Amino acid sequence: MAGATARGPWRRLADVAPLAFLLLATVAALWPVCRNQFVEWDDQAILYQNRTLNPPHLIYLTIWWTTPHQRLYTPVAYTIWGLLAWLARTSPDPTTAIALNPHVFHTANLIVHLLTATVAYYLLKRLLSCRWPAAAGAMLFAIHPVQVESVAHASGIQGLLCGLFGLTAVLLYLRAVSSKDASSPTHVFNPRIYTLATLAFVLALLSKPAAMTVPILAAVLHVVYLRRRPIEAIRFLWPWLLLALPCAIIVRVIQKPPRFDVLIPFYDRPLIAGYTLAFYVWKLVFPWRLGIVYPRATPARLISGDAIYYTWLVPAAIAIFLWERRRKWRPLAAAALWFVAGLLPVLGFTRFDFQIYSTVADRYLYLPMFGVALAAGWVLSRPWSLGRPKLMALACAALLTVLGVRTWFQTLVWHDTVSLFRNAHTVNGAGALVSSEGKRR
Repeated sequence: MAGATARGPWRRLADVAPLAFLLLATVAALWPVCRNQFVEWDDQAILYQNRTLNPPHLIYLTIWWTTPHQRLYTPVAYTIWGLLAWLARTSPDPTTAIALNPHVFHTANLIVHLLTATVAYYLLKRLLSCRWPAAAGAMLFAIHPVQVESVAHASGIQGLLCGLFGLTAVLLYLRAVSSKDASSPTHVFNPRIYTLATLAFVLALLSKPAAMTVPILAAVLHVVYLRRRPIEAIRFLWPWLLLALPCAIIVRVIQKPPRFDVLIPFYDRPLIAGYTLAFYVWKLVFPWRLGIVYPRATPARLISGDAIYYTWLVPAAIAIFLWERRRKWRPLAAAALWFVAGLLPVLGFTRFDFQIYSTVADRYLYLPMFGVALAAGWVLSRPWSLGRPKLMALACAALLTVLGVRTWFQTLVWHDTVSLFRNAHTVNGAGALVSSEGKRR
């Protein structure tokens, strides 16, 4: 009995230690965002010049929940912003006349990101059945430099909330459809947890329309990773698809396709999507020269150039490689499908507003990054990785340290408008300095 009692605290410590390490590393890499200022890149239109937030009142709840703003219907995000604006009220700055404390909004972003990283850890732990590989994968999700834009942008909480509720919905969904009764070897459906999962999905949709991809993401894990029948996934996910349909209609109504200076032929759109995937793979492997916009990736520049005719070979080669090894490396295929499915609305198959400035953006990777985390965690959970614990721990520590330091420096880019646009000029030249009105999509 004494031995069992002694092992109790150590077992609890083993459960808590990976998550604690994950959160501490994330704070260490991203804490400079809490000291950042507002930037003239959507913050003015959404936050400090928005009359419904300066000052906020309960009466504005009606506006937030009935009226799209910036051609996006995101009432959950505006409700959170209203609460933050109430907490951030301060005397108007004599030079800028801003009456909101930006540090409150930045700190809230970091807190939401920490919550999302926590959900990512528990989802990975459920899929991998290993604590430390799950923690390493979640840490890659949390501190990779491409995630900085989502966290460091004061008005970026829409994407953060979409990621938080989207991952929560998938985690609860898997618990609802994969739970087992203690007396039965078969899976038992849990309607209570499924209801909570559906509520989380609705909150994700009301945070940002990009959550429409969440049913596809859940199906990828259900069918490809867990090897369940597709008909079973359809049976459980069709209500989610029905919920996503009105969201898609609203987006189509309030976001009219932008007028491009060139016509985008349908046969060129798959090539643009291939270029987009290759661009993101490159930034994942070499996360340097990250900017707020990439003008070279506008449809006009892509169609007039040669890049789209060969860059598609990169994602195509990866797809062929995974297909050839689909039996042995099925989880990697699921991770790749998650990554691609999360990017579907912004790959270039359909037109979207921000494509006027760039087809690609770092913030689009926030939710798809879980696919990268899943791939990394799966590799670390394999017997040939677990059999070399010291070597793998050293390699992971080195890689994550490099990414964390790079992330720390990237947060400084977002300190203020001057540093943000100076970096945009460095990355892309003067072409990156475009109007900042109505870009966040």
